Amino acid sequence: MANKQVSIKQQFFAPIKHEIIPKAEYKRLAFLPDLFEKVSRVTNQSLYIIDYSKENFYFVSSHPLFLCGYTPEEVTKMGYSFYEQVLSPEDLQMLLEVNKLGWESFYKVKPTKRVYGCFSYDFYLHHKNGSKTLITHKISPIFLSKTRNIWLALCTVTLSSQKSSGNVIFTLNNMSDYYTYDFGAKQTIKYEPKLLNERERVIFALMMRGFSDTDIAKELNISYHTVRTYHKHIVQKLDVSNSTCAVVKFHTQF
Repeated sequence: MANKQVSIKQQFFAPIKHEIIPKAEYKRLAFLPDLFEKVSRVTNQSLYIIDYSKENFYFVSSHPLFLCGYTPEEVTKMGYSFYEQVLSPEDLQMLLEVNKLGWESFYKVKPTKRVYGCFSYDFYLHHKNGSKTLITHKISPIFLSKTRNIWLALCTVTLSSQKSSGNVIFTLNNMSDYYTYDFGAKQTIKYEPKLLNERERVIFALMMRGFSDTDIAKELNISYHTVRTYHKHIVQKLDVSNSTCAVVKFHTQF
């Protein structure tokens, strides 16, 4: 059993270029556990932080969704062997594949160009009492080393709105571009909302980056009223009441 646990851990961290982080850097971030425990309570999300230098969990919130009947202390102690306890073999394999995809993509980018993308996917957590829950798991780097290597990554766990595992969607260094992953073909595909035409997709991408209608008009060199017209079409096609709901719907359903 021990060899299997080591094997799973090795697979999770295999894509990472290991780097030792000085103790002084950890002391500088000693406030993080308390901060994210409070964030977990306010947002009602299960949060945890992965430490890629020490290859373990740096922090696990007390929110019960991710814990599956274990305590935060038990999950922290188990480290990556925790996944073997709460995931099916199929979902565990998916998790390893997505993890490999994510970090290989991260390292293809020049160190000076690396920023904080995000991966999202769904899988079942199996509770100690025998029940299982489909969750959406999102992971994003929050601290890089001085050499722009991954150090700490924040993971959020929420109830999924999907019907099955998978549903990979991610961004890499450019929050306007979203991608999905085809497990059969082993390739990434740029995601574009199918209901929107090409111009609407461009404007929706800018909306997701936080651009106002005025900003979008300047960026695309079109009139404000033209942007408002596209804005109205996007909201209608996505069947929501406003642009904020459109962005929220995108992030929670895809």
